[in-house]
Amino acid sequence: MKIESLLDDVNKGAFLIKDADRAAVNALRRTLMVDVPKMAITRAMFNQGTTDDDSGNGKMESTNVLPDEVIAHRLAMIPIPTNLEDFHFQDECPECMNLPEKERGCQSCQIIYGVKARGNAEGVVVRAGDFDPITDDEYPIAERFHSIPITKVYEGQYIEVYGYAVLGRGRDHIKWSPVSGVAFEANRVALLKNAKQAEEVFFSLDIDFSADEFTKGKLTDPLRVIELDKAMNLVRKDSGREESFNDAIVLEEIEGEYILRFDSDGSYMSPNAVMRQACIELRDRFAHIQEELNISLD
Repeated sequence: MKIESLLDDVNKGAFLIKDADRAAVNALRRTLMVDVPKMAITRAMFNQGTTDDDSGNGKMESTNVLPDEVIAHRLAMIPIPTNLEDFHFQDECPECMNLPEKERGCQSCQIIYGVKARGNAEGVVVRAGDFDPITDDEYPIAERFHSIPITKVYEGQYIEVYGYAVLGRGRDHIKWSPVSGVAFEANRVALLKNAKQAEEVFFSLDIDFSADEFTKGKLTDPLRVIELDKAMNLVRKDSGREESFNDAIVLEEIEGEYILRFDSDGSYMSPNAVMRQACIELRDRFAHIQEELNISLD
């Protein structure tokens, strides 16, 4: 299997996979969703009670417009920076693995984020960017996620909450899945069969395509072919143009080649990093299966 990145984007990933079959590509798709580990806030601690207001003459109460459970869920969905070289799974952490589950948590397997906010008459929106890393300054929440709203506090209200982020996998909870919208399709090439008909019926429409993109009658750019396929709905069945178009452009699948696309949640540095880790996870899984088979055969 050979994998080639087709996009240089911070969130969207697109890859051309060669020398593979559908089963292998589907295994990679599932691995991306459920096996690639990432950090996520799995536990939240709320400081409950009252405190003096800014004037010192009144009290502020630890309440806000949302239940604690909803806030905890929103915290779990914040993309937490993930570096697998710096952190262990808690049940594999050399410092914590032998401790009871509730007592686990150290700088080798956990990041703690915290926020303290006081409300006013207009209301103060608490956002993801307000959460600062307490245990490790190297892993602040990425700036592009700072605007994610968590809750709102008004006059007489305050919030103090701490979120505990640990490594996990998507098979256990969606908050540990670093991708969404994972799908693949066969790679295709577009063949210009009748340039005159295509020009009159298709290229004359308000679309971002022209015959100039076809080199020697072929369009081979995988992502452009996908866009072309969408645009060709304008000349397919029930469009009223299908007869005059008469398959002036046809799409042919390339055997053993597939396009896999997904959106990254931003926990990893790039979609390429997510794909690289998925390949590692898939390789290690098959190596483990092979080892078990060898043992059983012995």
